Amino acid sequence: MCIRDSLEGVRRTISEHTGVGILEQDEKSIILQCFIDVKRFPMNKLMKRIMDNVLSVIDLLMRTVEEKNPTLLKDLKNIKTEIDRFFCLGIRQMVMSQIDWSVARAAEIESTIHLLGNRAIFNSIKIIGNALNELSSLIAEIFIILESQNTFYEKIKETLINLSDITKLVFEAFQRKSLLKANYALDRILEFENKEVSFVRDLLSETCRDVDIASKVIVLNNRTMQIIKELETICRVTINRVIEENPESLIISKERSTISQNSS
Repeated sequence: MCIRDSLEGVRRTISEHTGVGILEQDEKSIILQCFIDVKRFPMNKLMKRIMDNVLSVIDLLMRTVEEKNPTLLKDLKNIKTEIDRFFCLGIRQMVMSQIDWSVARAAEIESTIHLLGNRAIFNSIKIIGNALNELSSLIAEIFIILESQNTFYEKIKETLINLSDITKLVFEAFQRKSLLKANYALDRILEFENKEVSFVRDLLSETCRDVDIASKVIVLNNRTMQIIKELETICRVTINRVIEENPESLIISKERSTISQNSS
């Protein structure tokens, strides 16, 4: 049995247990943890787990389009449930941290400003999760309508690959507190937005005679751009946090303003 099948089996098993979730996973092991006691798990691990789940959803959408197999989308339900569970647990932890700072210390939350930043990130991830859920429904509908139009699938696949690359970059920048990666991610986001304009224009020109398909292309683009905007928010929280902790990382001169970091 491959790790993917094992992971889905574990997700199904714990889906009815609100306080239990997958904390970490790799190719050989899966670590479960009870999250009832908010003092027993650090916020950074919780955020990494929910980010890993978002990447899993994008990976599943890519495989669905690449293999032209909409039955793969059935696995999204358990991942989406896990994202929602971790979102609720994270919000609970932050609320309790505001009430009792010993909870924040136990969760390795360093300051009240970090609480605000964490709340913004959780809100962005919630929006991203909902947008990805809508994307999965749209992709399933497109399969039914288009059947085997390869050009269309290739363009959607390209968008999902770029989206996956940027999402990984944004999440890694946050987890490693890297200004360099965060700024590079912002450049990639701008590039993605410009490319999506051409992407939508091309698809609409090909499907302009079919109102149903054209409308789905527009919604597909709207949801994708919604995800990108939230990833931009996470990048900016990352930049603010690193500068707050290391103000010397920001170098300002009369000639130009630059952001640098000794290590990425």
